[in-house]
Amino acid sequence: MAVQAVGTLGLYATGSDPVAAAVFLAVMGCALGPVFMATQHEMPRCAPGRTDMALAANSGGYNAGIAAGAAIGALLLPRVEVRGTFLAGGLLTVGACAVLLVERLLPHGSVRTPAHS
Repeated sequence: MAVQAVGTLGLYATGSDPVAAAVFLAVMGCALGPVFMATQHEMPRCAPGRTDMALAANSGGYNAGIAAGAAIGALLLPRVEVRGTFLAGGLLTVGACAVLLVERLLPHGSVRTPAHS
């Protein structure tokens, strides 16, 4: 996700230069697939015994994120133009990276999980 943030913020910073924009667009595009694969890899750990439901929820969440990003972009585009949408997307991605970093720093036993019946 950090690579995706770099690509998105790079598009904001250098979007008017066609060569730099192409490079940062490629960086951003190369980061999208691994993010989805990494979340799919974590699903069996998060929901042992219910992998099918976890993977379906992951796919649904990923697609909901795409739809939410498109909606936010559509609302922002008339106000901040194209470069501003890259700034908003980059800042949201940095926020997501911060959430993941905090989660990684938490002790493993600090998150409560429901008891198995």
